[in-house]
Formats: sequence, structure tokens, C-alpha cells
Amino acid sequence: MRTLIKAGSWYGSAITFNIDGLEVGSYRYTLILYDSEGNTVKDTVCVIVKYPEDTPLDLILLRALSRFLPLFAAVAAATVVSILTIEYFKKRQYGDSRIGSS
Repeated sequence: MRTLIKAGSWYGSAITFNIDGLEVGSYRYTLILYDSEGNTVKDTVCVIVKYPEDTPLDLILLRALSRFLPLFAAVAAATVVSILTIEYFKKRQYGDSRIGSS
């Protein structure tokens, strides 16, 4: 994903950007400078945000699994719909007496 964060003139001072608050993960920032003569220079820095060392393992696993929660919910919903559809067609084909009998 490319997002322009700031544009403007540069007069030789340090270029800084606050990245506080990033979630755990890896991020790549690229600085591109253009001059009035059409020259370009760029540099890329990779930032890796890790959990603090004292973070409990169960919290790390819970946060990792929560990213897949929408997928789990979709699979569960599709499974329920499939089962209900099969049961509906069984009832239509064989009648109520065959469903649930051993």
C-alpha cells in the first residue's frame, strides 16, 4: 500500500516521522526526494514491531488467532447453512418420519 504522508520543500533539516502506536507486525517506509533539476533519491527502512518480552504466550496466541476470526465465522456459517439445506431436502424427499429415526 502506498500512502503519501507528507510533501513539501526541504531545507536540509532532519526528516522525522512519528510511528508510535503501530501494531505488532512489519512495516516498510520509503522516503523519496526530488529536486528542481529532476533528480531523485530514495531510501527505504523496514520497521519490525514485536511484543514486549514479558507478554504472556496466551495473549500472543489469542491476538494472532483473532486475525482469523472472520474466516472461522464464515466457515462455520457455511457449514450450518449446508447442514440445514441437506436436512431440508431430506425432509422434502423422505418426509419427516425418516429424519432423526435410528
